[in-house]
Amino acid sequence: MTAIYAVWNNYGFALASDSNQTATQTDQTWVDPVDKVVLLEKHQIAVAAAGSAMHENIEINEIIRSWENQLPESGFPKLDDYFVDFSIWFAQQAFNFDESDVDQLIEYAKEQFEVFREHYSDHIEIGDTQTFLEEFFSLVNISRNSLNIYGSAWNDFGDQLELADNNSNDTTVEKLMSVERLHQNLITDSHFLQNVDGQRTFQRINQHPDYKTILFPRLLELFQTVFERPLNVESEIDQIIISVVLATLENAMDFEPNVKILMVGYGKEDWLPTGISFEIADSYCRVPRIKVSDYSNPNFNWYVALAVDSAVWQLTRGHSRVRHREINEMATQFLKEGHENDFYTGMREIAEKQFRESVRRLDFLTLERLEFVSRLFVQIEALKSYLDEPVQGVGGDTKVISMTKTTRKVRIFKELG
Repeated sequence: MTAIYAVWNNYGFALASDSNQTATQTDQTWVDPVDKVVLLEKHQIAVAAAGSAMHENIEINEIIRSWENQLPESGFPKLDDYFVDFSIWFAQQAFNFDESDVDQLIEYAKEQFEVFREHYSDHIEIGDTQTFLEEFFSLVNISRNSLNIYGSAWNDFGDQLELADNNSNDTTVEKLMSVERLHQNLITDSHFLQNVDGQRTFQRINQHPDYKTILFPRLLELFQTVFERPLNVESEIDQIIISVVLATLENAMDFEPNVKILMVGYGKEDWLPTGISFEIADSYCRVPRIKVSDYSNPNFNWYVALAVDSAVWQLTRGHSRVRHREINEMATQFLKEGHENDFYTGMREIAEKQFRESVRRLDFLTLERLEFVSRLFVQIEALKSYLDEPVQGVGGDTKVISMTKTTRKVRIFKELG
């Protein structure tokens, strides 16, 4: 079990985590103590990680500390800048220069070629590139929370409708705009534009050393098999077909990465704490992959959870997600036809009203009380996990990092005693 909670208000924040990691092999289960939160020594930043303890066979905390070692002592104006700096540094690391996964690329390309042949054959036959692209991207719009922050075609894949909300106070839209801003800051950063080992910082699949000798020849063979004709390298539509397949692999992250990270704290010019939740995945043909799953501060919400959150969800809303689904399924058979959506909406409104009443007082708590709440949130999750599956030592000690713009504190609360 991993439970990590950042609880905050205008005074500061408290970040709490459990300290045990459960491992299972054959018929044995055991726990090991681990450090799931790292406090940067010279910056008002804390970093928490959940999921796999390793990325590309390297321990996550070692990755965080190695990044920390190259930070300028003067720091950055915004937490956003720390995230951008990490993203650029992360993309340059040797562990992201993986070998090309030819079979996976070919398998995906085959599926995509077959879709193109079935649904876009008219446009392909006459070489109507514009209509082909317009129809394709109108059907594959992806939320910015599921896009690779390094994506080569971010604006093409990003769903424009999710930003076209008439309610300027909609926090969901504000968060997505913040993610959009992170991407723009990343691609315009001078470090992004510089060359590394004679190549651009962030690779594309067609820049892979094996692309011309292995990847592209396999794509040519596959193209001829699916379309029953050779690829015409002078045809714009044929070139676009290849480019779209590669762009989808570079941009979309519609899978569950193994590592989730929360970066929370203050840049030099930040007066409110900010939290950026993101997920890292293995690189693909040397293209690094990170998706920003959430962007938050005390104006958006009262707390941020990383990893398990079912117990606190139930506590603050009056019922769990599972019970919500069970009630909806049970009630459907008794509702008049056409009333299902009204009932589901009513259930959500009850939960959200309970949630606001439960946690709105966090706005006024002192930093010490925020520590108390964050610690209890983690321990509530540990209790639920233990009752669900009584593994001795699940949860373990609770580590709490609390911080304001100018102060910091680390406390360890023993599991027993």
